[in-house]
Amino acid sequence: MSGLKELNKSPQLPALFAVTFLLQFAMISPMSLLPLYVQKLHGSDVNVAFWAGLVGAVTGLSNMAMSPILGKLSDRIGPHKVLTFSLIGTGLMLIPQAFVQTVWQLILVRFMMGVFMGGLLPSVNALIRSYTSDSMISRAFSFNTSTLALGNMLGAIIGGFMAGFIGIEGLFIVSGGLLLLNMVWVRFKLYNKPASIRES
Repeated sequence: MSGLKELNKSPQLPALFAVTFLLQFAMISPMSLLPLYVQKLHGSDVNVAFWAGLVGAVTGLSNMAMSPILGKLSDRIGPHKVLTFSLIGTGLMLIPQAFVQTVWQLILVRFMMGVFMGGLLPSVNALIRSYTSDSMISRAFSFNTSTLALGNMLGAIIGGFMAGFIGIEGLFIVSGGLLLLNMVWVRFKLYNKPASIRES
């Protein structure tokens, strides 16, 4: 816990950890319900398992394709800008998933969401490196990995619980809203002190 207290002395790091947590939470919370959502959109007379798998896989495909491109862009214009752009895009692409009428619309929106997601973790990692002293860098990445695992765990538990009250459509809206709020927090914290604090 002393390591976490030391890391919290940099006000940017909690906001960056929150990006990792909320990204995983937003991705995992609706996953167990996607087959039911696909069945609702596409009808029960189709191969639901195949279409649900395709809906889940298409996000990873676009994420994989865009991560190197957005990483290169981040090196050129700065990870602050790419992270802001990616948070806005991911949040805005989550919300329409609550209103799609066909499974193809869902696939298209989730593909676009993956495009924006490709800029999140690379930018977060670059900024963690920038805002952490050399003596704390391994602990910073370790805590970021822990927040990722926490997002996986709570996303499944809380997402399933919340779906009983607001449905999977509500989960998409809530998750998108959380990412947009996180963007405001990140911009406030990162632009409050944009210079690197890295020390030898």
